[in-house]
Amino acid sequence: MKGISVFLARVAEGRKMTVSDVDSIAQGRVWIGESAQKIGLVDELGGFNRAVEVAKDLAKLDASASVVLVEYPQRISFFDVLFGADDAEEDNVQAQLWHYLQANAKAQLFSEIFGQSDIADELQRLLHKLSNALSAALKPLAQLPREIIIK
Repeated sequence: MKGISVFLARVAEGRKMTVSDVDSIAQGRVWIGESAQKIGLVDELGGFNRAVEVAKDLAKLDASASVVLVEYPQRISFFDVLFGADDAEEDNVQAQLWHYLQANAKAQLFSEIFGQSDIADELQRLLHKLSNALSAALKPLAQLPREIIIK
């Protein structure tokens, strides 16, 4: 429910309405197109390119000015997730796995091959965390509302 509250607050701020006014209009529904325009949730209809045109105008930029779209949060590639995008970040699962293997593999290699050891349990736990991290990183993101900042 927190996500809905944040969304309603952002819409209310952007539309210069109270949260209760937005909530009474929305009623848990999604308004699109002309319907959203009629009830004051959008100023005009158009796509992303039109939104950029309006943003340029509001920023008093020339209509022909070049702008760059920067997405936040930045997308992380599969390989960055797998191998770690930031080597300095010791919290990521990949770094933990790598450091654990470096620290313990040499000492326990023979016992791992010829018998049981603690490395098997720890490795399984870290691989499970890695699998969860990969699953989470590859899920689609939904972001609303979108904010366009032109500098």
